[in-house]
Amino acid sequence: MTVYLPSGSGTDWGDPNTWSPKGIPGAGDEVELNLAPMITTDGETVGSVIGSETPTVLQGTGLTVTGELSSVILDGGTYQAGNFFGMLETGQLVGGTVSGTVSGGAGTQSANFQTGWRSGSAAV
Repeated sequence: MTVYLPSGSGTDWGDPNTWSPKGIPGAGDEVELNLAPMITTDGETVGSVIGSETPTVLQGTGLTVTGELSSVILDGGTYQAGNFFGMLETGQLVGGTVSGTVSGGAGTQSANFQTGWRSGSAAV
């Protein structure tokens, strides 16, 4: 597993220059989104995505996360995750579709992003 951090030189998930170390995160990798305001996705698959206290906006066609997706703002697209952990406290679904398990806080929940469910649908 490789841990990827935004390099500050791009916002396209599929561009190797967006990441440090340089490359594109894959299915077995972890992505830690610290201080990246927005990343555009294009249907990539990654092991986990961990946001920060200031959530990163993920927008585009979507993302498949085989493990945990936490503390991000989902804006359009289709997002699948093994566990949307922590999304109840710090996540938002601005628009789009999610599928997976939403948990955190008081435990597993139905699709209830407390900090901003604006539009979209969920299958959890």
